[in-house]
Amino acid sequence: MALTLQERRVVTKGNFERYQKAPKKEKTKILDEFVALTGYTRHHAAQVLRTWGKRSPPKHTRCKPPIYDRKVFEALR
Repeated sequence: MALTLQERRVVTKGNFERYQKAPKKEKTKILDEFVALTGYTRHHAAQVLRTWGKRSPPKHTRCKPPIYDRKVFEALR
């Protein structure tokens, strides 16, 4: 039986708190339980437990300066 999104959020929140406070050996056990319960891949589950509740910074879009100025655009029209 698959968990609903709300159930996964509750499970993630509870495991996140345990995971943050646990030493390395316990983290392995918590991660194994979490993967079995949620069905996430191990890599994704570890990432979720590391970053739960933290917002990622906005992605920086690259702005290239315009090659031609307004006069050139007007001339082309």
